[in-house]
Amino acid sequence: MRSPPPQSPVQPAPADRELVSRAYRKVMDGQKPTREEQAALQRFEKSKEERLRWQYYAAIPQKHWRMMSGRQTKVINEQAARCNTRESHSLRLVNHQRGQ
Repeated sequence: MRSPPPQSPVQPAPADRELVSRAYRKVMDGQKPTREEQAALQRFEKSKEERLRWQYYAAIPQKHWRMMSGRQTKVINEQAARCNTRESHSLRLVNHQRGQ
């Protein structure tokens, strides 16, 4: 199970920063980015999407996690404690996706 990424501003990796910047400029100008620029842009968008997804998961109220998982709050919190997670939202999500 993955832990949520750190809460930091969305920035591309240092090696991709210039490529992503050029790709965005080209897209805004109606030009087609190069293969390398397109790949860097896709990596950046994927990491941004994951960060935003974890922000969304963390904002889901416990009541809704309980309803989605079909488990009692006590059970969800005990499972999170056993897995030694900092936030139990991660475990709640995994259980929900597995249908447990």
